[in-house]
Amino acid sequence: ANTLPKLFEILGNRTIEQSLKSMKKGGFLDFYGPPGVKINAIYGTNVSTLAEMRWNTADILNTKPELIYENGDGTILEDGLLVHKKWSLLQSKPVNDFPVPGMIHAGALANRESVRLFL
Repeated sequence: ANTLPKLFEILGNRTIEQSLKSMKKGGFLDFYGPPGVKINAIYGTNVSTLAEMRWNTADILNTKPELIYENGDGTILEDGLLVHKKWSLLQSKPVNDFPVPGMIHAGALANRESVRLFL
């Protein structure tokens, strides 16, 4: 997210640029806070997830970026998947953590381990 505001500035989209800056500054999920209900966080881990695109030139429209991958669920990086752990300190209702190695972002209903956790 560090370079996305700059990308949108270059492309001329100030609205998205400002939105990304404000989300980063205040913390989008921190703004909403814990939900105050029991949480069963079932999420994938150990899936290569695009974290960053780096260009070695200012001509980003005509060159391919270097792609940087980190741990996540194929869509969301690990930091975003673990935000519920902060909430366990901020609410009285339980926050249960169920990481499922190898499960992709939208794969909970097709994953035997996650289905077992639901039932």
